Amino acid sequence: MFFTGNRSRSRHPAAAGRFASYAEIISNFSAMPYKYETETNSPVKTKTAFNWHSAYYFIAVSALSFVMSAVIVLFANSGVFFNSANSLNPVLISAEYLILWIFLFFILFFIKKTRGLNFKSAPDFGYLSEESFKLDKPFELGILKGNGGLSSKKYKDALIGIGDKKRFEHILVVSPTGGGKTSRYIIPAINADAGYPNTSVFAIDIDSPYLYESVKNDWIKAGKKVALFDPYDKSQKNAADAALKEDGIKTVCFNPLIDKDGRPLSDDKLFKLSSMLFHIDKNEIKGGDVHAHKYYSKRSSDIFYACLLYLKYMYGAKYFDLFTVKAFFERGAKFIGDEILKLEGENYKKIKNIFNNFLELPIYERAKVVTDVLNNLEFLNGAEFGNSFKCKENINKGDGCFFTEDFFTGDTLFIAGIPKEKINSGGSRLISFITQIFIDGIYEYRRDALRGNTGKTGDRSFFMYLDEFPALTLNEFDTELANLRKTNTGVCLTVQDVAFLKDRYGDISLIASNIGTHIVMGHAGWETCKYYSEMSGERYVLHKELLKKSPNAGLDLNFFTLSPALNETSVASGLYPLISPDELKNMNGNSVFVYTKYVNPFILDLK
Repeated sequence: MFFTGNRSRSRHPAAAGRFASYAEIISNFSAMPYKYETETNSPVKTKTAFNWHSAYYFIAVSALSFVMSAVIVLFANSGVFFNSANSLNPVLISAEYLILWIFLFFILFFIKKTRGLNFKSAPDFGYLSEESFKLDKPFELGILKGNGGLSSKKYKDALIGIGDKKRFEHILVVSPTGGGKTSRYIIPAINADAGYPNTSVFAIDIDSPYLYESVKNDWIKAGKKVALFDPYDKSQKNAADAALKEDGIKTVCFNPLIDKDGRPLSDDKLFKLSSMLFHIDKNEIKGGDVHAHKYYSKRSSDIFYACLLYLKYMYGAKYFDLFTVKAFFERGAKFIGDEILKLEGENYKKIKNIFNNFLELPIYERAKVVTDVLNNLEFLNGAEFGNSFKCKENINKGDGCFFTEDFFTGDTLFIAGIPKEKINSGGSRLISFITQIFIDGIYEYRRDALRGNTGKTGDRSFFMYLDEFPALTLNEFDTELANLRKTNTGVCLTVQDVAFLKDRYGDISLIASNIGTHIVMGHAGWETCKYYSEMSGERYVLHKELLKKSPNAGLDLNFFTLSPALNETSVASGLYPLISPDELKNMNGNSVFVYTKYVNPFILDLK
């Protein structure tokens, strides 16, 4: 489908769309000859696909030596050079022929091996070795079949991958539930990342701990850090349950308000954290008053920030965690006012100024702000749950606490996991908050690396896997994608249908324009099929018509029919989709449609 062959005959010059050729795909992506695995009762063995080019050469050499031997023997025994009584003896002729055929066959075969005699064998497009393929840190897309299409030549079946530089342009995988997004792309990709040096991975899992259990072994075998943050895990009752073990970390505690040394974050970082929780959720304000929403979001963010400063300067790191913040607001606006009136000293002037603006509000507005803060902290719903956000005791003794610094000091896999049933009861906001923390941490790391700060280099790759992406509520994520590309961070998003993106983020083009590679799996939704059919362009479809050879040449009758001589000519029927929504919808479940900004669309087989 994606082979162009002779373009002058295969497509109309005015065609608006076409599939990418084999050579274009190989030259624009990481590619290596694919090895097929066969499962037997014996240990698994790998074998390469049968080399048809060698078979063609063997047949060609056999046929050529056969003809040459026949000509030479018949010519030598015809009596032209010498007259012999046995010149036409069939026994001698047969013996001479067989000896000469074998001799010529080996001569020609030897010439091929030593001199490179070529009988139109498949061209070498510069396939990568397995070692070179891995150096590219590729995200594997699928298998490019090389034994079909319009070309008469046979090409190698090749494993196609997106190298790390193209991964920084981001990836979108679209497939309905059960289509294999996670099992066929996310899990294999994270496992492959375990083998790449200077690589850290952040992933979310809304079916925790499925992803963690599927990928941890490869990362542990590679001697790298593995961390799962799942505060809904019933087995974690205290920090001891999350202790570091030789085989990695099970469920970690994560307090985003303090650093690895046990100190509260700086004021500017605390302000950023406040903004992350109270961003404008476009999905919530549909049909509402946007200005009012912005007003109350700003009020809530400010009072939340003021509370963080209050706890920081009043108690230090001792009670500095999100669960304590939630408890502070649960006591109501009157308690907040009474506490602020007690503040004294130079460090408290900034806190008082922020709180004074809050206390000047009418009582119903103060109640609304407090309610808004509690709604944004609704994922903190219990004492045992709150322990997941506490990391203050024995902080330097390996008690299972995770800090964002750990993500940047070594190859680390961090998974933010929640059970699917908790998505609508605070889980969505929790993983959105954690995701935004890591995105902000990547920006800071890159800035430090560019400034040449000791111990930080700019050669580390970061990959983020946001499975079931519509579950997240990230502010201005289209802009985030563009910014992350500049920081050597590749993001892989998965959605069930593009309609979910439209519902959550409105104009899908803002996100799609910042994604380099789109992967559409079989049996996708109608909205998805229609969208990518339109994106792929149109082509002219040709049909054959019988036309007069030379209309101005007078009467030119066909000898048999006595009718004017006709010539079969290709004529354009009109423009049709390069691939229709129905074709995408009914695509083989083992195939994927790939739309990229690098080449024309193409279709691959899954491994």
